[in-house]
Amino acid sequence: MYSFYILESNDGKNFKIGIAGNCGYRHKALFDATPFGFSCIRIYKFETITQAKALESAIKLRLVGYRSFTDYHQKFDGYTEWFTINTFTRKFMGTIVTGLKGRCVFDKPRSHLLSDFHIKLRA
Repeated sequence: MYSFYILESNDGKNFKIGIAGNCGYRHKALFDATPFGFSCIRIYKFETITQAKALESAIKLRLVGYRSFTDYHQKFDGYTEWFTINTFTRKFMGTIVTGLKGRCVFDKPRSHLLSDFHIKLRA
């Protein structure tokens, strides 16, 4: 199983997308490398890495103009996958997560990016 995840900066201004075979390991590496705080707001499971990469690539392609840290003076692991939270990205990502509802395995109910798209997961 592979995971597609969405992280949100603690200030609620940026979000990151990514894929991982082991989210715990990946999030620890990012936590150690990222110069600001963040939390995980969603995790979706996929059977193959190809499926997860296809979703990640499509989102990155559509949001290329909304990258947060293209001019950031300090490059860090994953910095090219952080995007600005604004009206467009909020609506776009809301559409994406609505279509992935059945794959969601983790949902943080209070986030700036997806506040209108909370998913109630079965216990």
